[in-house]
Amino acid sequence: MKLYVGIIDFDLFQTLKQAKCSEVNFWRPSGNTNFKALSRGELFLFKLHSPYNCIVGGGFFQAFKLLPTSLAWEAFGIANGADSCAAMLERIYKYRKTDSSAKPDPEIGCVILSSVFYFDAGDEIPVPEDWSSKIVQGKLYSRTEPIGAALYEQAQTRLNKQECRYYQDTLLAPEIGFGHFKLLVIEAYNRKCAISGEQAAPVLRVAQIRPSRFGGLKDISNGLLLRSDYCTLFERGYITVTLDYKVAVSKRVAEDFGENSEYNKIAGGQIALPENKEKWPSHAYLEWHNKRVFLG
Repeated sequence: MKLYVGIIDFDLFQTLKQAKCSEVNFWRPSGNTNFKALSRGELFLFKLHSPYNCIVGGGFFQAFKLLPTSLAWEAFGIANGADSCAAMLERIYKYRKTDSSAKPDPEIGCVILSSVFYFDAGDEIPVPEDWSSKIVQGKLYSRTEPIGAALYEQAQTRLNKQECRYYQDTLLAPEIGFGHFKLLVIEAYNRKCAISGEQAAPVLRVAQIRPSRFGGLKDISNGLLLRSDYCTLFERGYITVTLDYKVAVSKRVAEDFGENSEYNKIAGGQIALPENKEKWPSHAYLEWHNKRVFLG
């Protein structure tokens, strides 16, 4: 088993900790590099920037994706370590030493972590003895080497206090979080609105057909990628998707927004579907939405 120690800003870490984010997008400002250090389920630790030379928490690696900042915000929100997308963009521009005139929606590297944990005050782990101040992003360790094994044991001791569910040696990988679910839906629909084909990332939203609070699972077949206005209408029941994957528009659209509403024109249109049929919206979820949410 490998483990990775990644460098994180103090204020970014504090934002995550205060929000008690159990899923985190440990993003990298450059979209030019991949992250291949870990396999799914392996340990990723947070080391604060100097002068805070200590390890303060971490999570379990799920996946790495390249995403426009707006889609990373749509998927993870405050779990990006910022209070708003604008604040996140400011930080990215600071690291890149550029501004919005160069890249209004810069692509970033997204290291997705789940089952994230935060050490209590006094439980911080000192940096490994071979740590160098010249390290910019992070360093990979192996449990087969003395330093990596010692670091693993120190982390294990602290995680045992928290009864961390996923840290034991196991073939089971951590459950995906809601942000990761959104990311999978975004990718399944090729970053295009299923109704309009719109590709403008800042206005795309993921709709969960049957929300988790009503028993819906974080499964691609329970998601749709929609333009933000369509997403709102879908969630409010003004539109739905039928079992033959066509758009149905409620009579309430005309009643509430007028006979000439542009939304009446999308009635009967076929939605675009993922290439993989297994990722198509589930009939069971669509039927639930048709009966429980759609205004008829």
